[in-house]
Amino acid sequence: MKEVFKTLYEKYNFDLFNFLFYMVSNREQAEVVVREVYIKVLNSYDQFDRKSDERIYLFSIAQQVAIERIKRQNWQNSISSLDEEDLQLPKEIAIQDKKIQRLFKCICNCTIEQRSVLVLRYIQGFSIKETSDIIGCTDRKVKTEQRKGMMLLKDHIF
Repeated sequence: MKEVFKTLYEKYNFDLFNFLFYMVSNREQAEVVVREVYIKVLNSYDQFDRKSDERIYLFSIAQQVAIERIKRQNWQNSISSLDEEDLQLPKEIAIQDKKIQRLFKCICNCTIEQRSVLVLRYIQGFSIKETSDIIGCTDRKVKTEQRKGMMLLKDHIF
């Protein structure tokens, strides 16, 4: 099991942290969620169908853990009630160019589902099918949330 964890960590930790960072909008929270994800993975890895893609398996757990944390902390209500100028950017985003800062601020206005889809599709590079597998919904739902999220981003960016 130690070797499995090491392999997963080496292959996916950067992408996993990046995904969770965008989901929870906070470096410390993302680090906590990453640890929770690895604990869940290690506790359930014996049930993992080795024929499936381990990256999708890992990200589906990450997405579930992130949503649980967001809901527990009533994160979405508190973020969407903030004025865009009041939102404190994590330092990793603050040092980026203005376009990335604006995108990060705008993505905070999306629903949890829209945010998941947009981050998985456009930041992590998953296909529609892979995203639907991770989220546990239909391809059609992914396309719908993607379209709604993009419209919301367009409204806030322009």
